[in-house]
Amino acid sequence: MDIKVSVIVPVYNAERYLADCLGNLVNQTLSEIEIIIINDCSTDNSIKIINDCKAQFKDKIKVINFDKNQGPGAARNAAIEIACGKYIGFVDSDDIADISMYEKMYTEAEKHDYDVVDCGFYNEKEQQAILFTSDELKENLDNKKRSELIAAGGYICTKIFKKKYLMDYHLRFRNEYVLEDSDFLTFIFSTIKSIGNVKEVLYKYTYTKDSLSSTTNVERYMKSVQASIKAIYEKTSKLSNYDQIRGAVEYQIIQMYSYAVVMILLSVQKKKAKKIKDLQKEVVMLSAMAAIKKELIVGDYENNIYVKNKINEHDIHLMKMNDQNSEALVTLIV
Repeated sequence: MDIKVSVIVPVYNAERYLADCLGNLVNQTLSEIEIIIINDCSTDNSIKIINDCKAQFKDKIKVINFDKNQGPGAARNAAIEIACGKYIGFVDSDDIADISMYEKMYTEAEKHDYDVVDCGFYNEKEQQAILFTSDELKENLDNKKRSELIAAGGYICTKIFKKKYLMDYHLRFRNEYVLEDSDFLTFIFSTIKSIGNVKEVLYKYTYTKDSLSSTTNVERYMKSVQASIKAIYEKTSKLSNYDQIRGAVEYQIIQMYSYAVVMILLSVQKKKAKKIKDLQKEVVMLSAMAAIKKELIVGDYENNIYVKNKINEHDIHLMKMNDQNSEALVTLIV
């Protein structure tokens, strides 16, 4: 049987959600499917759930067991190497894919020979249904459409990707625990020839307070933000069309910079410190973010249409202050 879609599921201590997640995957209406589960050295009951699922659906399930925790990027990379599907999809172990998701997306991909197909998803935390790839942005891409896709953002889990494309570019994830997919998706939008959509909500993003992005401390998260920003720039700046998509790429970097500044300032407020000398870690983090932004960004805030339209004036003001003097910015918060 020729596999049409390989679905990759990294798992680390996901016992509360894993049975529901895998249940919808093994019961997909697309029969020519494989589910590759990577047990990233779980210490809870996840491995039993995986083994029980494998025993019941041995023709659909492949299992990779890591002997040490390596994170979702490394887990996905290991699975890509053994995936047999024409297309590859990614599912987080605490989320739910509609049972018709991969049949509908594969049908659309095959109909038009798309490199990527996107679908709508429901964000449980925000109680919103979102489709990032609108009809105006689908089909054959030019640099204007590429820029709009980069600026809009999105998630890998709502998409399927042609495996040949991933292999031709040797595109893999960074071995990070958070933000490991940001440069992956930006590079894809910058280089694929075409993208399609299925205008249905087929994926449910489940918000969990104990997720990696929710529990990571500020210092560690800032390191991930810095690594992500550098990776985005390194992957795109060498492309022949970089000048045409620069505004969108720089917006994405500035957006991450803005989020980092706000997050650090919130950390300052929570500390309730009275003296600036007690906040030197935060000053150093802000200064490091400013240095990276200065190194990589050519344009200013006012001349970037995406920054002007998508980032509020208050956050732009905070970034400008941090660009000039991080310690002075922190002093204002104390």
